[in-house]
Amino acid sequence: ALPNAKGLQWDVVVVANVQAERWPNLVPRGSLLGSELLVDLAAGRAASSVDRVAQMLAEERRLFYVAISRARRRLIVTAHETIDARPSRFITDFAEIAGVEPQKATQQASRGLSMPDLVADLRLCLLDPSSTSEERDTAVQCLARLAADGVTSANPDSWYGLKTLTDTRPVVDDGQLVPISPSKVESFAKCELRWFLEGVAGGTSSSRSEVGTLVHEAFAAIEDVDGRSAPELAAAMQRVVDRGWGGIPFDSKWEGRKERVAVRGMLDKLAAWLMQRDGTTWVANEIMFEQTVGAAKVRGAADRIERTEDGDYVVIDLKTGGTKPTAKEIDNNPQLGIYQFAIESGGLADVTGDAPRSAGAMLVYPRPTKSASELTQQALDAAPDPDWVRDLIDTSAAGMRGASFVARIDSTCRTCSAKRCCPLFDEGSEVES
Repeated sequence: ALPNAKGLQWDVVVVANVQAERWPNLVPRGSLLGSELLVDLAAGRAASSVDRVAQMLAEERRLFYVAISRARRRLIVTAHETIDARPSRFITDFAEIAGVEPQKATQQASRGLSMPDLVADLRLCLLDPSSTSEERDTAVQCLARLAADGVTSANPDSWYGLKTLTDTRPVVDDGQLVPISPSKVESFAKCELRWFLEGVAGGTSSSRSEVGTLVHEAFAAIEDVDGRSAPELAAAMQRVVDRGWGGIPFDSKWEGRKERVAVRGMLDKLAAWLMQRDGTTWVANEIMFEQTVGAAKVRGAADRIERTEDGDYVVIDLKTGGTKPTAKEIDNNPQLGIYQFAIESGGLADVTGDAPRSAGAMLVYPRPTKSASELTQQALDAAPDPDWVRDLIDTSAAGMRGASFVARIDSTCRTCSAKRCCPLFDEGSEVES
């Protein structure tokens, strides 16, 4: 707005926050392709001979001159000095020319010069045990006046700490089965709040999740290898991806191109991994199962089931993300554990027959490494506590039935879509109460 002030004057002018990093601002501000250099070339000046920094400094000085020359009676120029900030050189230059000595504040301001800071200080006064009754009365009167004038934050009705819960009922009523799935149990174990916000309250999907769904569909299209080569398998999966790719809403074309290259690499690695599967026979892909376990209704879908030479079964779960559990965590992985439990408890009897035995379960990751990597969970009967999955289902169902959910910090918080509603982070701190 400074250029618009040229030719206008006021009795008192305050030029605030004249900091070194802001005034002068010498960050290059040309166009992306440098088209402004054409002006110099058209004027007969070599672009390389033009001192851009000097030009920007001169322009910043002209803007500062416009600012300080608008006062008729009084001019106030302010800046602050901290470890990370220092006053602009323009203040020193101006003081020397004007023949004045810059004055330093003898006392730090008690609050910022903004409406949110004022409201915050008034509210703090009401809660501060050291505040006198007169100070509290004054704060109440000021807040009431601000609220009457339309300052929403001054109205107690807008304060989160004073609001009551709109609904204290549990998510699932007593007597009803709690719907759970292998992936949701794993999500609940990591962070109950994220599970609730994304799985119950209604989370949002992303292009990355839709790409993952499409890769799963391509992986499910491969049954028996049937003597085909790895390139043939990759081409078959690529045809599935091509059919659904146009429906993915990428934010930009370059992002879509980059992700498509990544997907092509994942399909090549999955094809090579399938070719190396020795000692097992394909049984089924994307097999849905549903069974009642205690107070839980367990529903899930196994990406791929194979049978070993001994007649036991292995569940393979495809992961298109880059975050992997550690070797120590894999033996207690909830998702794989429930798949194994479903096999041994008859949940997948349509494809495994009667009295099947699980030989373990496996996570396959085609994205983060040069070749598809796998993490294997031992069979349930080899675990120190063979009943750990049943106990996990019971405790998860009890927790998912509740009315409150705990937020936890872990390695997945960086990509959490619910962070803006999480009280453990600044983005969601305002809803902490």
